Amino acid sequence: METAACPSKQETQDWNRRGMEWLLGTFQIGGLDLESGDVGLCHCEECRKRGSRDGAFSVEDMAMVLPPMMEIVHAHDPQLWTVCSSYDAYKEYVGKPPFMDTIPDYALTTWPVASKNFGLAIVDRPPGAHNIGFIYYGHKANNTQHTLHLQDIQYLCKKAAEKEWEGMCIYGEQAAYFVNNRINYLALAEFSQHPEMSLEEFSRKHLVPLFGGDHSPEQALEEILSREAKAEA
Repeated sequence: METAACPSKQETQDWNRRGMEWLLGTFQIGGLDLESGDVGLCHCEECRKRGSRDGAFSVEDMAMVLPPMMEIVHAHDPQLWTVCSSYDAYKEYVGKPPFMDTIPDYALTTWPVASKNFGLAIVDRPPGAHNIGFIYYGHKANNTQHTLHLQDIQYLCKKAAEKEWEGMCIYGEQAAYFVNNRINYLALAEFSQHPEMSLEEFSRKHLVPLFGGDHSPEQALEEILSREAKAEA
């Protein structure tokens, strides 16, 4: 039994449009992150003609579904951030994914750069007009919701700056009051703004106040890195 709405059908496209117009007319928002995967794929004859129906997403569906939604958002307010998720399309195609030809230049595209599934992957600047790295940590699907990633985040932010990516974001399903996620958030905020900052400087500014007491920056950093190592073992 197929449960995914068929993107080829006019009824689905109209439903998407009405939903977007309702959202923009009901709430004051600063932007939208648009995705078309993780909810199943339609396997009707018309959809199968467009491309592969294997996996959790279809780049052909993305090319059909995302641009009209972006146009509605941009027409409502050009200042709103319009973000779309590429999933791992860049990794799959290496070159320019076909759906990128349909993405307008004002949109921001997120590209996965870290997960337990494919390690750390900062490559040359992707083909979008505006590119953001998406760190898949703090994510139940790859069992990283309770782990620290201080060194990885430092590395990724530095590499992204070198390759002229425009920003970084992190999954972070768990709340900031989980210590590991609070430190991951602090690391992302700090290293994305100051990619040359050392771990010792980060420890002095953020870890020592969190630990309290008489911890030196070196002691606080050693404690955190030892916990990272245990989690990865």
